[in-house]
Amino acid sequence: MDLGHGIYVDGSWELSILVEDLQIVKRIRVSGETHIGGVMLKLVEAIDVKLDWSDHGLWWPERNCWLLKTRQTLDQNGVQADAKLEFHRMHNWLRLQLPDLQEKELRVNFSQTVFSVVMSICKDLGIRHPEELSLKRRIDTADFGLGGGGGGGDGYAYSVGTTKSSRFSSMRRSRSINRNGGNDTMDSRKRLSNNRRSDAFNPLVPKAPSMTAGTLPYGNGADSLVKSPGSPRLGESANLMSPMSINSLAFEGADESYLANSPHVPLQTALTEKGLQRLRSNTERAMLSVTWLDSSKSLMEQGVRPGCEEELLLRFKYFAFYDLNIKYDAIRINQIYEQVKWSLLTEEIDCTDEEMMLLAALQLQAHLQANDPQRATSSHSGAAASAAAAAATVTEEDTAADDEIDAALADLEMSLMSDAHYGIGNLSRQQSEQQHLQQKQPEVREVPELSGYLKFFKPKRFTLKNYKRYFFALRDTTLYLYPDQAAASQMAAFVESFNLKNAEVVPDLNMTTRKFGIRLFILTQSGLMQEVWLRCETKDQYAQWVAAISLASRGKTLASKSLYDSELKETLTRLDMQAPRPQPMLTVDSMPNIDVADFVALRCLKKHKSRALLQGILERHANVRSLNLLESKLEYIRTWQRLPMHGVAYFLVNYTESRSKPMTFSEFRKERRKNHDALFGVAFNRIMRLDVQTGDILNTWRYQELASWTVNWEVMSFRLTLNRPPHEMTLVPSPFFASRLSVCKTLAEMVGGYVFLSLRKPDRSQEINEQMFHRLTGSRDHQA
Repeated sequence: MDLGHGIYVDGSWELSILVEDLQIVKRIRVSGETHIGGVMLKLVEAIDVKLDWSDHGLWWPERNCWLLKTRQTLDQNGVQADAKLEFHRMHNWLRLQLPDLQEKELRVNFSQTVFSVVMSICKDLGIRHPEELSLKRRIDTADFGLGGGGGGGDGYAYSVGTTKSSRFSSMRRSRSINRNGGNDTMDSRKRLSNNRRSDAFNPLVPKAPSMTAGTLPYGNGADSLVKSPGSPRLGESANLMSPMSINSLAFEGADESYLANSPHVPLQTALTEKGLQRLRSNTERAMLSVTWLDSSKSLMEQGVRPGCEEELLLRFKYFAFYDLNIKYDAIRINQIYEQVKWSLLTEEIDCTDEEMMLLAALQLQAHLQANDPQRATSSHSGAAASAAAAAATVTEEDTAADDEIDAALADLEMSLMSDAHYGIGNLSRQQSEQQHLQQKQPEVREVPELSGYLKFFKPKRFTLKNYKRYFFALRDTTLYLYPDQAAASQMAAFVESFNLKNAEVVPDLNMTTRKFGIRLFILTQSGLMQEVWLRCETKDQYAQWVAAISLASRGKTLASKSLYDSELKETLTRLDMQAPRPQPMLTVDSMPNIDVADFVALRCLKKHKSRALLQGILERHANVRSLNLLESKLEYIRTWQRLPMHGVAYFLVNYTESRSKPMTFSEFRKERRKNHDALFGVAFNRIMRLDVQTGDILNTWRYQELASWTVNWEVMSFRLTLNRPPHEMTLVPSPFFASRLSVCKTLAEMVGGYVFLSLRKPDRSQEINEQMFHRLTGSRDHQA
């Protein structure tokens, strides 16, 4: 009933909505029972502009959330008369920096979760397995934790680097829509909306941000779902690719040379213009944990708005690479190679000088192959090579088909074997491959053992390295020390024994000085790690013991002969590659344009002269000069995966363990005075507690020992329940961080994300279960 002067008694009220495209405010009369779809329908009728509004949604700035569930009412969403909503375009342009430091502008959906946005981006770029990547912000460590500069709408209090680019600004201005009207403007806007429409209504997108044609509150009905004719440009694809097709072998993506072969960027340019930073301590490495975006929220919910100058970083977040295939993953291999390379050059990960020289030799080989005009013939994709072979053998179709199938099976077998031995695959896949190998080998009634004389040293504070010679015997997964071989053969009392299960194996190797050492961090009954050092006499002895100890640390014995032989062969191959050749094919004088600073970390440049470093790189380059472009990049990734601390995400937290009995008041006061700051690392197969200063491993927990984990968002704590002592431990982000919420969410995403990736199956046509990912990573929204 209308009483005049705008007074009604039917419970309705006026809702103020800003139309972002037209920059006008419309007031429409609604009630608490009006559903979101009805609000948008009334708004479009009130605007009275003939335009396809299908790519628009309601945004609530005060609550920092999208209102996308069209069947929910205003009361269900808590919208009242004082609320001020905005009618925003959901698809817009986003600035990205790729892992190889190239910058691009792609059109993404700002209302979808970051997980879905990354899937769409990887589809446009031609990268398989997008679940391994995510988006992160650029961070300035000089201003970290000072509470200045703002990351925007989620309470981020760190300084975000927003390097302005006139090139991107001009590109954005050329694509901007004239908000003053005009027929040409309306036509172009309608064309863009038609392209975006199918992304918003794809049935594979999670239910919350999607709608069906039957429930459309606006638009042109089914006609709006028709894809615009013509080939879409990068970032304007008309439908979101199915997760199934992204992971299948048939998916080859946009095979563009600038993504599969990145331009050379000098290290100094990367540091000064591309935003990379050298990390000097473990604390600075832990600072990177606040830069990842929340995968369960949309971009706008995290302060990333269309048209802003902020540039996000697309990076590999989970280093459990699944099914790296040279035929189909040229772009993916190159992007992984570039990210790994920059992590080594900026000292995000430590390695020995010899390991750095071997990696530099592989980088040099990739650099030379990229500049070789003949590389195309040696690096052809599998599809092109198969097509050429089929064209050349038209008269022998049956034979060619059989050869092609045999080649594909051989390639698949090599891929599976490399995944199992280099840690590229996931846990379930490695287990299935190991079971297959064990079924092929004959039954072993007695488990073989490895024995021999080694030098032993147990480091202690304020002591010199005093190695003693013992006779070692590895039986099952236990390492025994005897005074001599006679005592071992008589099964006499041993000097000491170590259970190697869940031990950390760190090589202490120098091929130049013939130093063959092994550092072991062994789990004791008290729950702490004990460090012991072993010293071998020859290269072959070192390879045998490293292979056997590596198997024992994973719970395998020497009865797994196939696994031991493959591990031994791989270790010997790495040693041969790392050993310098006295007479390399290339000389220092023949490489005048090579800047050593672009191939090794700064700490190596401080320890050695540039000419000596280049000579060492060339001596190791002679061992890898036969590799082509993709093979050298893949070998670089595998060498990086052999480093003990590769792909570890660091977190600075307050660490507490569960107690078997209550604390007294005096014990409570002592605990409060202690500094509980601890450094934790999350890798693809384990969680580690590390020393804050040295980075040494204090304790390790495999994911197989993890029973459950919970997140308390009120106090921002992450609790882990384990199958061995300590049975419970709680991690709380350190007060050093200004944004403890983002640290807690990233910690939950790291642990839950690796568990999610371990659930992947060998089936190539598997689908990505986004709901399962959000449940495992502790999402708090409707998708959890």
